Amino acid sequence: MSLYFSGSDTSIDNLYIDNGNKVAVDTRFYKNGPVEINTDNIEGIDIKSIRGIGVQEGVLSKYLVKGKQFSVSIDPLNNRIAVFYQDNKNNISVAISYDDGRDWINYQGIIRLAKGEKASSPFTVKDGFGSTVHLFYVLNNSFLMYRSVNLEDFMCEDSFLEYDPPDSIGVDSKDDDIFAVNGIYSKKGVNLRNEASYFVDGDSSSLFFIREIDIAKEKAKNKDEDVKIIRFNFVGNVKNMDSSFEDARYSVYKDNQGSLKLFIIKNNKLFIKLGSAFITWFYVAKDVRIHRSFFQEGDLSGNLEIENPEIRNISTVYNSLSDDVTVFYFHNEMMFMRRFINSELQINYSPQGNLINTKLLKVFDVEKGNLSSMPIFVVGKLSDVIYIEAMKMKKFLDEAEEDGDLFQAQQSYGSISNLAVRIPYSEADMKTFDGRLNVDSEVQPFGYITEFGDMRLFYLDSNGLIEGISINANSIPVLDVKLKNKN
Repeated sequence: MSLYFSGSDTSIDNLYIDNGNKVAVDTRFYKNGPVEINTDNIEGIDIKSIRGIGVQEGVLSKYLVKGKQFSVSIDPLNNRIAVFYQDNKNNISVAISYDDGRDWINYQGIIRLAKGEKASSPFTVKDGFGSTVHLFYVLNNSFLMYRSVNLEDFMCEDSFLEYDPPDSIGVDSKDDDIFAVNGIYSKKGVNLRNEASYFVDGDSSSLFFIREIDIAKEKAKNKDEDVKIIRFNFVGNVKNMDSSFEDARYSVYKDNQGSLKLFIIKNNKLFIKLGSAFITWFYVAKDVRIHRSFFQEGDLSGNLEIENPEIRNISTVYNSLSDDVTVFYFHNEMMFMRRFINSELQINYSPQGNLINTKLLKVFDVEKGNLSSMPIFVVGKLSDVIYIEAMKMKKFLDEAEEDGDLFQAQQSYGSISNLAVRIPYSEADMKTFDGRLNVDSEVQPFGYITEFGDMRLFYLDSNGLIEGISINANSIPVLDVKLKNKN
């Protein structure tokens, strides 16, 4: 038996009724349309009653989380799951479960913001097995910020309180002047919102940055104990704050040596920063081209796409077993992946203190004839020109395998094709990437390494559904969802 939900055009097709027992289906949060029952043996089922439990949207809205981008932190010792998300008040909120996700408590607005300011795009890094979570977020769509969050500061009496931003926050703003619209924060609730945030990336010449640093300096000199806490601060060299973070996307990981590495996509180029104690950051690489679709740019042969360098979003998955990092990103609504050796992503400066990109550019370079250096297509809608070129190469390699010349054909791949990406799917599977497996490139994919060394990756498709992918050590992806070839 199956249930069809017309409001979302989805279905549950694996329901089984055993020996006349009743069947219960959890359809929480479903709305907008009837539910249809479909079965080949409807005459053989005696339907005595159908009951449902509903809730009015006005009641449910208190518990709804609106927003696509979120980050999850797990504290296994204390059985806590914390989900950090951008709320509809342009702040970062946290939903916490203390029983493996069965029940949730919502804590709204944990960043001390003034009216007109905005915090978005949260990303968390867990600090071992303790209660500290390292939170990154974007401030005013212009700066990447960092602050620590102590999960012990979330008190039950502060749950569901809505943060009330003041008109402004300046030198004379008192530390305890933190209020909620619908209640009073506990002492820990105030402390949670008073935690300092540090500038990680952005433009140090902007008026906002200059003003906030001036406020921090004045507060550091202030003898009044009620106005000592600094809201935004900066530690490091302003040379590493040389351009706006507007419309940039990012991902952070911590390697086996405890080094923090920040990957940023800005103006379609890759920037990498190395962090010290989460608050001081230095460039490792700048303006790196991470992707190309063809080696011969331009429509030279009649069927090659004119290279569009647009890169959207980025995600990193670090493998502590092999000390490598896999980078996922979107290009023209296709998701690609590249894998790099972590130890090669090191900082190099000249004796004069200038950043040297040469060595890292070699690491990220896509080399013709070097299949291991090429971006790997994962999922999405294959562009027509890539599909045509990839199908041509599939037939070439298949014929070579039949003739026993596969190894030689692979070695000559670069001299035969201008395609600069790898498509690790069969000819039949490639035909399913025709628009039916589209991705939402605005939402950052999330991945982790299993105990067996393989990778699990989750992404949002264009229908708003979360899909999964398994990727083995040879960078071969296997989609959880399978489609039949239309032909």
